[in-house]
Amino acid sequence: MVRIQRRLCLERHYSLDVSSFPPLSTLRPSHTNTQPRYAAFNTNVAASTGAIGWVLVDYIRTRGRFSVVGACEGVIAGLVGITPAAGYVSLWLAALIGFLTAVVCASLQDLNKWLRIDEGLYVFNLHGIGGMVGSFLTGIFAEQAISALDGASLYPGRINGVGVQVGKQFAEITAISLYSFSVS
Repeated sequence: MVRIQRRLCLERHYSLDVSSFPPLSTLRPSHTNTQPRYAAFNTNVAASTGAIGWVLVDYIRTRGRFSVVGACEGVIAGLVGITPAAGYVSLWLAALIGFLTAVVCASLQDLNKWLRIDEGLYVFNLHGIGGMVGSFLTGIFAEQAISALDGASLYPGRINGVGVQVGKQFAEITAISLYSFSVS
């Protein structure tokens, strides 16, 4: 009974096809639901490269020193950056998005001082700026072949020669920023 509940939980709530997961299957291969697998792998890779990017900026900024807190902030920046693109990019581009988002966020650590915002957790720096960078990079790096894996959508980015997606992402960033800054 526990085995059936676990299988239903994995299949239904996480949209994963567990027929190729050995403890829960008869070991038959499955090629369906590939896009959620891309999203899961891309999320982990972007978080890892985000930590590397933030630590690298800290290392350069402080002349040879870095911190575990900086690495954790890099993980968060990488996760925030890959969120809009997780199911639309390949693994290597996810690594690049996580790295670039963390580098941008780490480079703007003094943003709160410049804007005279009293915030100790860097929420706007990590989630606001990181989300904007990740959304913009989604327009650049979205791959048509990966977005088509769900069988219903085709979202090519600039990497496939369709530059209009970058403009759409920029319009989205502008609309969300205007709403967020004026309403909240």
